[in-house]
Order: sequence, then structure tokens, then C-alpha cells
Amino acid sequence: MMDRKEHAQRRRLFARGFSKTNIKHNWEGVMREKIQLAVAKIAEEGKAGEPVDIMKLCTLMSSDISSHLLFGESFRTLEKGEVNEYIRVLTNALKGNGIGAELPWLRATGKWLPFQTTRELWRTNDLLADHASIAAEKGEALTDGDVVCEIISFFVAGTDTTAVSLTYLIWAVLKEPTLRDAIEEEVAQLDADYSDADIESKCPLLNAAIEESLRLCGAAPGALPRVVPAGGIDLGGFFLPQNSIVSTQAYSMHRDPELFEPPLEFLPERWLAESKNRVSDAGRAAMTPFGAGSRTCLGMHIAYMDLRPAAAEFFRRCPGSQRAPSTTEESMELENFFLIAPRAHRCEIMLGAEGLR
Repeated sequence: MMDRKEHAQRRRLFARGFSKTNIKHNWEGVMREKIQLAVAKIAEEGKAGEPVDIMKLCTLMSSDISSHLLFGESFRTLEKGEVNEYIRVLTNALKGNGIGAELPWLRATGKWLPFQTTRELWRTNDLLADHASIAAEKGEALTDGDVVCEIISFFVAGTDTTAVSLTYLIWAVLKEPTLRDAIEEEVAQLDADYSDADIESKCPLLNAAIEESLRLCGAAPGALPRVVPAGGIDLGGFFLPQNSIVSTQAYSMHRDPELFEPPLEFLPERWLAESKNRVSDAGRAAMTPFGAGSRTCLGMHIAYMDLRPAAAEFFRRCPGSQRAPSTTEESMELENFFLIAPRAHRCEIMLGAEGLR
């Protein structure tokens, strides 16, 4: 949606539903239920000393949360233990749209190429629309097409993004046993009926680890194209003509050595207020895992309310967990089709000797 006025109107329509207060009041219990089920599934699959693919379970959890929030009923993929056709199609859509954003001409022609793989990549929006077809009200309500488009967007934005962010967070922490132990000790102090607000206020190290994980492994670190408005604009000493396509992308900004030193190391302490090497105001301004300005991700509060409780529940109930031998730096190398994923498309861990707490 390029028209700023139309975008502002649409954003106002959804803003209240995505507010932090509304999410906490209406959906925290639902989200907590799915998170607890996901951690129980991790324990069940790993109880015999077998490796557990947490990326798969994080994806099932996120899809169940997103579907419940969008449709009022979960897809129940966690209970079934596998993704449904909707999510399979969605995965293809993410790849196709990611490539199409960089190569628009390929988006236009790809669906007509005589190869099943390429046709699936660019015809998935049609298939998703079939899944999400909903009747709209008359008057100023959204049209059928608008509703379908928004449902697709919200589901895409709320499923793989959260799943991959949580996967990389757990992986990064398990790489450092001392950090893992400190976070486990921190979350162990929470009451049994802890809330997201408790984690936010009482678990500074976990919150810092989440921020650092989003810095290095935010789900959408690539280019976010924008069109220069009429008349053009002077920016940083350069004139950008109207209708030029420009982009910012978090990947480079989050690795700027002038803002984050050392830029490639996972150092949660840089986000702690008492740290001598804490992130500067300029560094915080450059942190854009959810975008920036008027186009900031509407679902940011949902994402944090997924990440904080899910991470806390995992480190509370699965102490001493480790990376499985199959999970290496190479297998977790970023693969980017607009949204990132591990190159191996899995992240296996082994539960600690204590098992589920």
C-alpha cells in the first residue's frame, strides 16, 4: 500500500486491536496456553535422549497463536505435530515474495513458467486467498479482497517471523553455557503464575538476550523498499528524484561497528543499563528489527509477548539443554528470502539430564 493517506487510515483501523494493552488483556492467556503446550511437546520428543527440532515446534506454536488471534480458532498444529497445507503454501509464498521484491519482473512472469517449483512460488498468493476467503461488510468496511489481503499479511507476519526469532534466540543462548545458566537462574525466580509483565520487569538478562538476538538474527533483515515522494528529496547530501526506489535494511545497520562493537559477537550485556559497553542512543535508534516510522510492524507487541514468555518457559522447564551435534554454525547460517531461516531449515537440541522441570 503506497498511498500514505490510505495506509494511515488502514493502520488506524487495526491499531487498537494490536495495542499492547489489548493484547495483554484479551490474548495473553491464549498465547500462554500454546507456549506451555509447545514446551511440553519439546519435553515429550526429547525425553528418550533424542534430538528435538525446536524450529519445527516453534513454527507450529506460532501458527497456532496466529490462527487463533486471526480466526478465533487455532489450527491445532501442535496437537497434530505437523504443518497443514495452508502453512506449506505459506512457506512457498515467503520465498516467492522475497525474490519478487528484489526482482519484480520475475514476480510477474514466474507463475507462468512451465516448472512446478517456480509456479508454486508465485501462485501461492492465489492459493492463500482461497484459504482465507471471507465476506466483508458493506459501507466503510474492508472489501473481500482487502480482508483476504490483510489476513494473508497478518498470518505471514506473525508465524515464521516469531518462530525463527525464537529459534535463533534459543540457539544463541545454548551456545554459551554460562549465559544459559544465568538466564535459567533468572527465570527460575519467577512465580509459577508469572505474566509477561513480570518477565519484562524482573528478567533483564533474558530481555537483553532477546534484543541481541533480534539485532543479529531479526527475522526480516533485508531491504524494505520505499518510493521517493513527488518533488524528490535531499538526503545526506544526495538528491533522490521522485519515484526512485530506495531501501533501508537492518542487516547492515545492526552490524555497524561504530554503533555495535564488536558487531558480530552475541553480547546481551550491551543492552543492560549498568553495562560499561552499553549501546548508545544512536545504536538504539538504529535497531529496527520491526522497521521504523509510520510503517513499524503492527504486530511488534504480539511478537514480544510470544518471545518473552516462550523463552522464559523454555529455560525454566528445560534446564541444561544443549545444541545437538547436528546443529552447527554451518547449519544455522542465515538463508534469506526476505525472511531468514537456518540453512538446514531445522535446529535440533538435546534436553539436559534433568529433563523437564
